[in-house]
Amino acid sequence: MYIKEVSLQGFRNLEPLHIAPTAGMNLFYGDNAQGKTNFLESLYFCALGRSLRGRSEQQLIAFGEEESHIRLEVMRKNRGDRIDVHLKRDEKKGIAVNGIPVKKMGELFGTLYAVIFSPEDLSLIKDGPAERRRFLDMELSQISNVYFYDLQQYYRVLKQRNNLLKEIKVKPALADTLFVWDEQLIERGERIMAVRAKFLARLDEIATQRHEILTGGKDCLKTE
Repeated sequence: MYIKEVSLQGFRNLEPLHIAPTAGMNLFYGDNAQGKTNFLESLYFCALGRSLRGRSEQQLIAFGEEESHIRLEVMRKNRGDRIDVHLKRDEKKGIAVNGIPVKKMGELFGTLYAVIFSPEDLSLIKDGPAERRRFLDMELSQISNVYFYDLQQYYRVLKQRNNLLKEIKVKPALADTLFVWDEQLIERGERIMAVRAKFLARLDEIATQRHEILTGGKDCLKTE
C-alpha cells in the first residue's frame, strides 16, 4: 500500500498543494512551523477520520477560510481507492470513499493504514495501561472491521450495564437481569483480548528481530 497522490486546500497553515509521493520511503524536511506535521495530520485524518492531536476539527480549517478539502488516492496491489474529506465551519465533516459517503468510521478504516509516533506518544511508556490499550485499539481497528465492531459493542454493553447498576440501587429486583449484560461483556471481552494477544505476540517477534539487528546480536529483547 502507498499513497499515490494527495491534494490539500484550506488545511491549517498550508498553501494549496498537490503531492505525488513515491511508492518507497518519503522524507519531508524543512524549517520549524512550516507545516510538516500538519501535512502528516491530513494523511492521518484520511486514515482514521480524526485529528492526531485531538483538537476541534474546526481548527483544521485554515485561518480566514470557510472550508477545507483533502483528496487522497491510495494504491494497494492493482487497486486504487480515493478518499475525500470536506470540512466546513459549523457543519459536520464529510468523508467519502470512492465517491460514497462514509456514514460510520468503520466504513473508512482499512482504506488507508496509518501509524504515527510523535513526542506526545511517549505517554505510551510513561502513562498507565489505558493509553496503551487505546493505541492498540486504534491500530487493530484499521486492520479488522470485526475487531472494531466488537470494540464498539463491548463499550455499548458496558455503558448499559453501568446504567443498570445505578438503577439497581433504586430497584433491587433488576439485579436478576444483570447476568444478561455480564454474559455479553464476557463474550465480547474474550474476543477482544484474543486479538490483542495475537497482535502483541507478532509485535514481540518483529521487535525481537529488529533489536537483534540493531545490537549486532549482542542483546536479546525479551518481553514478559
